Amino acid sequence: MRLSEVKPMSITINGTTPDNFVKYIRSENALRQELKDKYNSTNVVNIVHLFADYNIAVADNVAITVPVDSLYSFREYDRDPEGPHWVTLDYEKLRQDIKQHGVKDPVILRIKRLTNGDVEAALGEGNHRLRIAKEFNLPLKVRFKYSG
Repeated sequence: MRLSEVKPMSITINGTTPDNFVKYIRSENALRQELKDKYNSTNVVNIVHLFADYNIAVADNVAITVPVDSLYSFREYDRDPEGPHWVTLDYEKLRQDIKQHGVKDPVILRIKRLTNGDVEAALGEGNHRLRIAKEFNLPLKVRFKYSG
């Protein structure tokens, strides 16, 4: 795959322009409760909605385990592991390690407030781990980084 064929991906959700953070969620249990109270469902899209709708952010030390399919639409790039971004040998080594031990480190979902108030989210770190976890249908831990 040529670099010009790499397609950036993300999800954008309509939001508002708040003055400041209303609340930081500082534990996985508190996050699950907030999602249950506001949306009656714990999923990655609703975590992005917490920021878009209520300006509630998850502290960057909180990781939550989610099904791999819930993150796939957030991948930053749709790229071939044999393309210019990854050496095939390194990818296969990572693949075998994940197959044997699972994904060790959380992936990072970047959530950004745009100037018009909308919120954009994309997987900033862990695109290769996501691809491999999807192949083996493994859950992933995800952490959140905010900007904008």
